[in-house]
Amino acid sequence: MRVLYNNRSGHLRYCCVRPQAGLPVCQDFAGRLLERGVEALVLEALQPVGMEAMIEAAADHARACEAERAHWQQRVERARYEVEQRAEGCAQDPSRSALDWGSSAVLILIDDFLR
Repeated sequence: MRVLYNNRSGHLRYCCVRPQAGLPVCQDFAGRLLERGVEALVLEALQPVGMEAMIEAAADHARACEAERAHWQQRVERARYEVEQRAEGCAQDPSRSALDWGSSAVLILIDDFLR
């Protein structure tokens, strides 16, 4: 088989040229047909691998989301603890206002979010 290119169109053809000069071509077909067939076979062969990769990527994403959720849960718990500590401080010292410890809670959560 030989690959023949059309200089004007850029299309290729596969041709079987008999070894003796002057004899006609024994087989001839457009390169697009072969390329489409090979493409279909490659995609078919890779399909299970693609599905496995997609499943693994989804599992990785789920693990990352769970880790992020756990991370934020810990930060919320820490902020809640700090707020409770400040609220106790306000209860013990009437000069400190509830606004002081309430705004502190918001600032703690914002600070944690921005980190």
